[in-house]
Amino acid sequence: MTMEPPWTSMELSFFQYLDTPRKIQEYLDEIAYDERCFTASPRRIIQERKANCFGGALLGAAALEHLGYEPLIVDLVAEKDMDDDHVIAVYKRFDRYGAVAKSN
Repeated sequence: MTMEPPWTSMELSFFQYLDTPRKIQEYLDEIAYDERCFTASPRRIIQERKANCFGGALLGAAALEHLGYEPLIVDLVAEKDMDDDHVIAVYKRFDRYGAVAKSN
């Protein structure tokens, strides 16, 4: 059993604006990359307009869930020390998969 997050009316309006996966990705592309070493909640990301890749995946998953997709967060672990790990929010539409993500 999943619980609905207690979104505010402003946050619900925000999610209604992001009415396609493309708009979710465009939003993630336009906000600043958060260099801080912690992950912010989707609520904080909406307020501050910045996110790291994990926070971007959380916001993407929340927005996808609002659209009726069953979100899946995937952590891609780098094999070499010089590479960065990456986190994405994956969704399925019909028989195809897509993803939204925030990248540095």
